[in-house]
Amino acid sequence: MAAFCTHMGGLGQYFAHFEKQASPASVLEGVDIFKPTRSKAAATDAELETWLDKLLQS
Repeated sequence: MAAFCTHMGGLGQYFAHFEKQASPASVLEGVDIFKPTRSKAAATDAELETWLDKLLQS
């Protein structure tokens, strides 16, 4: 399992909480996208593609 989240403020304990709730599953590295907007769509797409590529390689 791998989690992602979008947010406009603090990330808080999202990934720690996700990992705890997903137990006993193996949780891979997650990614958070801060302030996703249409004007940053290309950058957001690139960030997600990089993350997915890393997951596929692991």
